[in-house]
Amino acid sequence: METTALHAAFRADQIPRERLRVLPSEQLLARNAAGNTLVHLAAKYGRLADLPPAALTPEALLVKNDAGYSPLHHAAQAGHLAAVPPTLLTRAHLLARSHSGYTVLHLAAASGSLGQLPAGLLDEELVLTHTDLGNNLLHEAAENGALDRLPPAFLTARLLAIANLSGETVLHVAALNGNLAQVPPALLTADTLLVRTHAGDTVLHAAAISGHLDDIPAAFLTHDNLV
Repeated sequence: METTALHAAFRADQIPRERLRVLPSEQLLARNAAGNTLVHLAAKYGRLADLPPAALTPEALLVKNDAGYSPLHHAAQAGHLAAVPPTLLTRAHLLARSHSGYTVLHLAAASGSLGQLPAGLLDEELVLTHTDLGNNLLHEAAENGALDRLPPAFLTARLLAIANLSGETVLHVAALNGNLAQVPPALLTADTLLVRTHAGDTVLHAAAISGHLDDIPAAFLTHDNLV
């Protein structure tokens, strides 16, 4: 079957699993117009187990499409890392970057699926891995409403205060996207709320922009802080 038709049939769930399990490698790894293989699609839909064992190898799971995204990136973005054999979720594989600098870990943080990683793998060094824009995993979780799915050990004032290249801390990003309520209240202090970005905005300004000033402790909602 031609590649485009094969991918369309897979997305429509029109190929019996017994047929998928015997597909040759050349069909598994044939690319469509965007550079995606059938393994990319299976990872996106959480169906890696439907493919032959040859699809569950580093060679198949790390092949990149035209944007530099591998099947592992797709699995992380869709919240399906649990479908990947744990032995393939290594530090090196998780740090593979797309052309825009996103690692598998950044996409897992954004989708709230970091909890699907092997126990003990995630540490501070990995959490602070940053994209080309300087966003670490906490920034990505804050933008996408997934801070409450991070291990609590990483929700500290020190880590939340780390800024990206625009000077936005994790709290700035959370406030801009209406997700500040996911931050433990004890961490909403003058030191974290009144820090300014390179453009001069505080977390309060960000919350005002998103219409979520009600997530800010009332004691900080003063005229001097809001101007």
